[in-house]
Amino acid sequence: MQIRYLAATLVATLFFTASQAQNLSKEIVVEREVEPAERAANRPSAIAPTILQPTLTRYQLKTAEYGGTGQLTRSLTQLEPAAWADTFAVSPYRGYASAAYFPALNMAVSAGYRIVDKDKTRLGAWLQYDGSSYHMSSSDMAYDTDQDKVTLKRHSFSIGADLTQSLSKFGSLTASGRYTVGMLSLPMVGDDFDQTVTRASLAADWINPVTGKWLWQLGASIAYFGYDKATPFRVAESPSLSVAEQTLPAVAETAFGFRGAFGYRQPNYSLSLEAIADFQHLNHVGMVVPTIASTGEDLAVAVGEASVCGLPSATYGVTTIRPRYDVTYGSLTASLAVGADIATGDGTKLGLSADVAATLAPVSQFAIWAKFNTGRQLNTLAELYEINPYQLSNITYGSNRVSDFQVGVTAGPFYGLSFQLWGGYSKAKDCLMSAQYGSNNFFVAQTLDGIYYGARLEWQMRKLVSLHVQGEGAPSKLDKGYYRWTDHARWALSAGVSVNPIEHLSVGIDYALRTGRKAYMLSPISYGLGETYAAWDFSFINLGNTGSLNLDARYAFTESFSVFANIENLLCRRWYIAPQVKSQRMHGLVGVSVKF
Repeated sequence: MQIRYLAATLVATLFFTASQAQNLSKEIVVEREVEPAERAANRPSAIAPTILQPTLTRYQLKTAEYGGTGQLTRSLTQLEPAAWADTFAVSPYRGYASAAYFPALNMAVSAGYRIVDKDKTRLGAWLQYDGSSYHMSSSDMAYDTDQDKVTLKRHSFSIGADLTQSLSKFGSLTASGRYTVGMLSLPMVGDDFDQTVTRASLAADWINPVTGKWLWQLGASIAYFGYDKATPFRVAESPSLSVAEQTLPAVAETAFGFRGAFGYRQPNYSLSLEAIADFQHLNHVGMVVPTIASTGEDLAVAVGEASVCGLPSATYGVTTIRPRYDVTYGSLTASLAVGADIATGDGTKLGLSADVAATLAPVSQFAIWAKFNTGRQLNTLAELYEINPYQLSNITYGSNRVSDFQVGVTAGPFYGLSFQLWGGYSKAKDCLMSAQYGSNNFFVAQTLDGIYYGARLEWQMRKLVSLHVQGEGAPSKLDKGYYRWTDHARWALSAGVSVNPIEHLSVGIDYALRTGRKAYMLSPISYGLGETYAAWDFSFINLGNTGSLNLDARYAFTESFSVFANIENLLCRRWYIAPQVKSQRMHGLVGVSVKF
């Protein structure tokens, strides 16, 4: 597993969160709410003041390494979102630094500093480096090479800055920027083939104060993502099709978005109108033809079109407009947002957009919740790169529509014991799933639906010992599955224990297992019309079960200096993190963190 943002990110989170606490408003609004969906993990920002809303966490279906889309925590980031804020202690530190290493090569360096730290103005800068390198057998790849082993290298360097400016009664203005250069090797494309990606982004938001009858939020963002080299697309050999190779230019995108909301609120309810517009401009459009969706009727496709087709540059967009009503009535909290979204760029498509949620918590230790979402979303190249960085660099993908209904129960703690149970049904049209064709890694558009379910049991004895056991399931068929699981897993199981035997020392061990993992395999077959036309056969290839035993230990010598060790895959097992790409054996990071 690629390890990123370990203790450095934790130190950053603790530092920034504690720093935000310095300027909390005297009037703090705390609302009890059960949050039914896990929020995506982001680099800690410097927004102040902060309104703290305690939530009961429900551990929902998670993605495998390079195996999921959407808003769930991506496995490329090792740490989950920091779940503290149980103290209002003021941090005396303005900076942090961390460095970690583990042979043969797993390395991470992180640092940040609050350059300006005033009541109304905060400006911080940070940098992050992550690197890894390991070997795997060349027999695991579909591409022939003379080497017995190939090297998988990946390096990434990022710098960024965050600004928060208080506007007093007019709210606050936040802005952030980031620049990243990444490099990774793609031995399945060719010997010594290295790919470089460049990423840059800017974002700004104006948010009104938390007090008052009127509420508003305005924001805008722009981001660039581009590949350095085009990867050749190899048409697989078949009895009636000869091997061919076509290459389109490397693809690049500029994604920009706008968001805004305006409304009126009272203590127990609020009414607002929200608008979100996201656009994706591509320097060219390159598509793999056909996809599963386009061959559901066994249509014949010309061989020349069956590999890659290129189109001029294009701009795709999804604009959503919907009114929202939020209400709290006794133990019931509900929100209703229903409107429309408009997809542009490949014809105009009008669809329903909804975000509906309700939570009933009659007592503090029990809650029932339900949630329904539907709408269209873009598939940006930057997001897909995080899921599978080994994909083709000259292929683009369209938008997809997702509908997802969830319901769950949260109970506890009772004498330290907590229980969570959830389930749902989802349907996704043209969702992207991992696939392989010849020696090419990419995604195919598929329509998937099915139920999913899970349960989690936790027990904690003060701060000394905590245990957890969790199980999740989803269907795993050609046309059945959970759209967030692009590795098409059937079961995801985990168990762990953490102990704090002495002050300042914490040790944890956990085991995570995913079974039934697979990807689509595309194969051309003769259509019976000579060599001019071909049909396509779709089957599954086995990605192997993940079974990772992990150890995490931390010791704080002082408040500002600590050491840590995070070792993964102690059993040295291997599986495919993407088609043709094997995982590392035992790996991890051992390092130090300081605050200053």
